[in-house]
Amino acid sequence: MDSFGSDVLIQVRAKCGDCGGVGVVQHHLWGELFRQIPKPTDAQVSAFFLRKGYLGDPPPEEISCPTCDGTQWTEEWVTLRALHEMLSMM
Repeated sequence: MDSFGSDVLIQVRAKCGDCGGVGVVQHHLWGELFRQIPKPTDAQVSAFFLRKGYLGDPPPEEISCPTCDGTQWTEEWVTLRALHEMLSMM
């Protein structure tokens, strides 16, 4: 019984934990800006992104989640044993 499920793989699909299943996340520079200035004016936004090398418009505030590529789901292969252990902890 020691090798139960150790050679059987199951594909597990789960809601993405990084974006919460919405498919988008905040661009890291926008997060940095809001940590420095919680309610920035347009001039402060422009100055911040100019310092970061953006000469024109700033990047979009929300971008496709890099973890799930905007699909809202993550998938991984796990052994049947690992799945059994995960489910027994629930």
